[in-house]
Amino acid sequence: MSEFLVSLLGERLVNSEKAEVDVQSLGAKLSLVGLFFGCSLNAPCKQFNGSLCEFYSRFKKTSEHKDKLEIVFISSDQDQKHWQDFLQEMPWPALPFKDRHKKGGVTHGGVSTSVRTSSASGRSTCGAAVLALPYMDSHVNQLNTHQLT
Repeated sequence: MSEFLVSLLGERLVNSEKAEVDVQSLGAKLSLVGLFFGCSLNAPCKQFNGSLCEFYSRFKKTSEHKDKLEIVFISSDQDQKHWQDFLQEMPWPALPFKDRHKKGGVTHGGVSTSVRTSSASGRSTCGAAVLALPYMDSHVNQLNTHQLT
């Protein structure tokens, strides 16, 4: 998964503390990556982000697979301040603002889209994220029962 992620996202991501995250190292331990395409000025994205944060927090606290899943935010914001403020709400890394043009290499359905990529199968699935609201225990259980190796 590491080489695939580096080719898709580049070598570095950033987190909300502005620290760099090495994509090669991150990808080495993951089985599933969720790409969250969004924009801080879009109300459905803001709503989805809150629900996704809730799901992510619950999953990271309760799942035996907590180290196998990561989400990466890919912004459609045109303003770095808006991007930075939105990133502060997220516990996962993001594509750096200066690299947002790289999102063109990923086919997605637009703002508020989630793309899930599995290292086990090599498959990617894409869906309208706002249709997945709200995340519930059943979503955590569904991920827990899948083979994340």
